[in-house]
Amino acid sequence: MLEGIKKLLTPGILSRYSRQGGPVGHPLYTLTPGQCRKTLRPVLIKTYTEEGAQIEDKFDRAYRARALSEILPELRHDALARTVEAGFDGHRRVEILEDFRAPTLRELLDSHKLTPETLRRVVEGLGAGLEYLHENGYIHRGLRPQAAAVGEGGQVRIMDLSLLMDTGMARRAGTVTAVGPYSAPEIIRRHPIDERSDVFSLGAIIYEAICGAPLFPNTGGFERMVRVMNSKPLELSARNAHVGDELESVVMRAVAKDPHERYGSVAELLEAFSSVELPERLGSHHSPAFAA
Repeated sequence: MLEGIKKLLTPGILSRYSRQGGPVGHPLYTLTPGQCRKTLRPVLIKTYTEEGAQIEDKFDRAYRARALSEILPELRHDALARTVEAGFDGHRRVEILEDFRAPTLRELLDSHKLTPETLRRVVEGLGAGLEYLHENGYIHRGLRPQAAAVGEGGQVRIMDLSLLMDTGMARRAGTVTAVGPYSAPEIIRRHPIDERSDVFSLGAIIYEAICGAPLFPNTGGFERMVRVMNSKPLELSARNAHVGDELESVVMRAVAKDPHERYGSVAELLEAFSSVELPERLGSHHSPAFAA
């Protein structure tokens, strides 16, 4: 009880920052441009929704040896958005992130502004960020285009680490919480997961960037989850005629249903991807093929 009263009386994290714009909504949190009152440094204020806070509490208890608010400020890599501080403001779960002022990878894909050269650098950056997490004992588990910002020249930041899991704990238990179109089949099946689940997510992003459509377009919700678990996506060359055999092989292996058929690590995927030729044009260059 005393601890609760102390929390309420202590100035919260948000008292140190001013808001500089309106919030952008996400399923589990909102992101608001802000500024540090002391240093005037631009930041992003991440405030979890009630559902998001409940999911984070569950992950802290079941899938992390330490709370996410303790882990995030310690992570330091050029491909990860730096967490300035994390904790609570009253009863609200809050994170303060560096403001990497750049469009998201989702926006670049939707506007068809991603070039092959930029794609290669983006994949290298995302892969390097995932490798860093894996080397430090974590699985990202939630990689998706909306979670990455891309600066000029392809410099990338992974902006969302809210579903981070300890590798050892993830290998012993499964969770279907917060699944999406880039989640590996074993996540949807509630099976234990490992680094190969992040290989799948990165492969799914590469697939969409190259052919202009996600693994299973025109599906959503339960139908999409069923297809991710049970259906094979169309070959890349069925959607982009400029895709060569080697590139096709690399990407399709990355998104294999069975983790044992994928690359064993992100490093293996990056090595294979670095040596293949990318098509001069990204996106669909066939009649749209939506059946898969």
